[in-house]
Amino acid sequence: MKILHSAVVAAACAVFAVGFAVNAFGARPAAGPKAQKGEAYIVIQTGEDYEVAMQSELAPRKKAAADKYKQDMKAYKAAKAEAVKRKEKFDEPPPKHVVPKKVGPTFKTKEQAQEHLEKLVREKEERGTKK
Repeated sequence: MKILHSAVVAAACAVFAVGFAVNAFGARPAAGPKAQKGEAYIVIQTGEDYEVAMQSELAPRKKAAADKYKQDMKAYKAAKAEAVKRKEKFDEPPPKHVVPKKVGPTFKTKEQAQEHLEKLVREKEERGTKK
């Protein structure tokens, strides 16, 4: 009787341990982009252009712009060094570092952000016609 009782207790403990391990370690949501519930929208300005995007997209865009600038600057310096080596005139201007930036507040819906973008474009056009 004691052996049977011990076996039942051991089996129950094993089932409990497996269930705990699955819940503790296997029930986590898969890692992915954090943009589902409650994602905010913003208006991003890159140079003279405006665009609506999710707030989580701003940091990767800044990184991509910085990487592009580094590549452009490297090519510029190589071309300038080549011109100096050949004793030629080098009139090409250096590349501009265009950084995407958030313009205005954060919006809960894409439609609100789109309205703000249209407002910014209208204001920009009005400033351009006044000059």
